[in-house]
Amino acid sequence: MSWVTWTRPQATAGRAYTLITDDSFSKKGVLVSRSPLDTRFAVRTGAIALALAAACATQTGTAAAASPGCPKYTSTFKSVGKTYGVSWQLLSALARVESGCNPSAVGAAGGRGLFQQLPAAGVDLRTATSQTKAAAKFLAGAKRQVGSRPELLAASMNAGVAAVKKYKGVPPYKETQQYVKRVMAQYKALTR
Repeated sequence: MSWVTWTRPQATAGRAYTLITDDSFSKKGVLVSRSPLDTRFAVRTGAIALALAAACATQTGTAAAASPGCPKYTSTFKSVGKTYGVSWQLLSALARVESGCNPSAVGAAGGRGLFQQLPAAGVDLRTATSQTKAAAKFLAGAKRQVGSRPELLAASMNAGVAAVKKYKGVPPYKETQQYVKRVMAQYKALTR
């Protein structure tokens, strides 16, 4: 899964926008354009891209390293998690990895919101609460099929329940293994 954030850096004179991407299919990069909807943009890669991404994140408050999980939504995660029997810490860790805690995030694969759900799934994506309910409902169903271990639930979010059942654990897909590591790092920081 991936997330993207359009920002307009404060220090930028003029009308340049920056698209910061973070996904497991490609390297981190920064795309610069005159409009967030403009498909004609200059691609910046390597050290320049990482420096631009860090500068934009710092200037716009989108830096993700401050604290684990998504503190802004903790009360929502606790309430919804309790209703569905899902760990609020896991919900928070998943939201951090999936969207950087951005309920308006749009991923490269078309996923939207905190948990990068696909609109075709019939999920109400208008609010963080409805997004969290949909994710918790999915995790509760996955929990009945693969057990309650958080790494298996995270793998189910990424690769699907069928893949986790097939491999009797985290599937051997590089993307899924990296995803589970990132989620578990967030989860462990929240459960200390």
